[in-house]
Amino acid sequence: MTEHRPWTGADNAMLCELWRQKVPIDEVAAQLDRTVGAVRTHAGKLGLGNRDIDGYRWTGKELEHLDRLKAMNVSIPAMAAAIGRSEKAVKTKLGRLRGHVPPSKRSILSPHVSAKPDRRRKDAGGSNPDRAMRRCLGGCNEMFDSSFIGNRICEHCKARGHSNAALEGMSA
Repeated sequence: MTEHRPWTGADNAMLCELWRQKVPIDEVAAQLDRTVGAVRTHAGKLGLGNRDIDGYRWTGKELEHLDRLKAMNVSIPAMAAAIGRSEKAVKTKLGRLRGHVPPSKRSILSPHVSAKPDRRRKDAGGSNPDRAMRRCLGGCNEMFDSSFIGNRICEHCKARGHSNAALEGMSA
């Protein structure tokens, strides 16, 4: 790789096409003779969206499709084929989502229940005085069980990456 050099129109076109094809970032960087960091930064400037280290962030549509397939007890290989992800990616995402929702609530019908342990202060009776039902500011606008006043985005929206948009709207 060379020292800093400006991005050309041809570089931009190739980056956009490779990004659209979901080519791994390290391969994109190699093809463009750029660093992974330079590719990430420039893709952000072009508005191409964020990419995880493993490849591409899960979209809301993919997560909803995964929820439906999971509710129908579809096998992981079939889920991966239907969504267009690797089996490893599907297993990892299911494992991460499973950690946020209690087994009794694992369905697409009740995604707004938090399973995270409450580590906030307790009053003399052992209950959390800050816990309350609050409206989600992450985009769904649904009521959810919030463990403290600063917890304003439900787990469902956090898992889908809606929290950043809500925070940007609050600072305006």
